[in-house]
Amino acid sequence: DRVTDIYLSEDIGATVHTGDVSGSAISTGSFGVLKLHKHNSGLGGDENTIFGNSAGEDLTTGNQNTFIGRGAGQNLTTSTYATFIGTYAGYSATTGASNTIAIGQAMNSGTGTTNAVFIGRQAGQYTAGGDANGTVAIGHETLRYNAVGRYNTAIGYVAGNLITTGQFNTLIGGLA
Repeated sequence: DRVTDIYLSEDIGATVHTGDVSGSAISTGSFGVLKLHKHNSGLGGDENTIFGNSAGEDLTTGNQNTFIGRGAGQNLTTSTYATFIGTYAGYSATTGASNTIAIGQAMNSGTGTTNAVFIGRQAGQYTAGGDANGTVAIGHETLRYNAVGRYNTAIGYVAGNLITTGQFNTLIGGLA
């Protein structure tokens, strides 16, 4: 028999339904559906989706967060609606990462912010606290050192890399 759906439950372990699955025991395989209803209930509050070694490890009261990848959101304790995808994405964020998206090892050394988007390796890496609200950084090392600058938008390779405290800046293009 083959497996298509895997249902995980905190009280009974795993219920496996049979059907089709591609792959083998030594490959990653391709499953039809993986349902995590209440599976992550021991991490944070309610409705969190957490995959990866040490991902969301310190979450205590956060709700409706998504952490996918090794160390994603590892040090975050309280947050709502944070999305960290990629190895160490949002790794050092501790609080205040509500409504924040970090993809691709982004925002991995700062302490967090709210209402922000970081996409690209080391994008917004040193963003600190809630003082960088409204920041959008897309690209490798984009706004990397933006510690407390609010409402900055940077798109492009290393765009705004050296801004630390500036506000309301718009930078578009490589090395802008």
